[in-house]
Amino acid sequence: MNISKASLFCLTVAFVALSTLSSCTDKSKLVAGTWRIEDLKYKEAVAPELKPVTDNWVNMMKTSYTITYRADGTYTATLNNQPIDGKWKLNWNSTAMTSTGPDNQPKTFQVQELDNEKFVFRVDEGGQEVIFTMVRKKD
Repeated sequence: MNISKASLFCLTVAFVALSTLSSCTDKSKLVAGTWRIEDLKYKEAVAPELKPVTDNWVNMMKTSYTITYRADGTYTATLNNQPIDGKWKLNWNSTAMTSTGPDNQPKTFQVQELDNEKFVFRVDEGGQEVIFTMVRKKD
């Protein structure tokens, strides 16, 4: 009888510890809301002949792209007033987000920073690592 009480005690302690750890690392509630791009940087330098096109694209993204993440795991991204719907999910410790768009192809983003006001992540775009800095959209 003492063994089962000890086992039950250990399971209870483990459950409480995991619950506490989970609540400390799960930042899903911080993601919910509407974000805009504050900055977008390529890890490596862009070729000089591509720089003007890339700069124009980055500026367009900064001015016309928003994404609204909902607590139910869905999102709507908007670029030039064109909506795109999909699904999102943070991993267990909030270090990566998987996003699936209309093409049903999952894409993983490496979360670098996530708090109430800022969301920074890295993603591979065409063989080039891109770092996005998102901030809450102000109405």
